Parts: sequence; C-alpha cells; structure tokens
Amino acid sequence: MKFFLGATISLLAASAPALAASAINNDAEVRVIVVTEGSKQEELAIAPGQTVQFCFSSCFVTMPDGDRFALSGNEVIEISGGRARIK
Repeated sequence: MKFFLGATISLLAASAPALAASAINNDAEVRVIVVTEGSKQEELAIAPGQTVQFCFSSCFVTMPDGDRFALSGNEVIEISGGRARIK
C-alpha cells in the first residue's frame, strides 16, 4: 500500500505542469531581456523566432526598450518591433 501511494504521488508530481514565464522573439534580430529573481540577475539573449522559459517563481524583467515588469511566473512575453507585450 505504501508503495502504491508513493508511486501515485510521484506520478502526479511529475505530470503537473511547471509554471514559468516565457518570452517569444518575433523580431528579425536578437533581443536581450534582463531577469532578476531574488538576488540573481541574468541576461537572456533571445534569437529571432526563439522562445525561452524563465522565472519559475516571481521575478522582475527589464525589457529591450527599458520597461520593467514584475512577473509571477506564468506570463507570456511577445517581443515585436523592439517592444514587449505581456499576455
């Protein structure tokens, strides 16, 4: 019984979707966003047509145009024309 319960919990945990923000670069050139999670800051270079996932919990993001947003970890950012929109 313990084995069955442990296996069921493991299976459910593995199949649960991970929350993460994602950014899609619709521009023809590389765009860079700066992600700050806690005390860690990282620059993400996103190639044309590329989608990246980041921010697995709350974070701050500085967009290519300098705008700064707080994210909770489930948003989608679309970059087009050097500007970012959050959906």
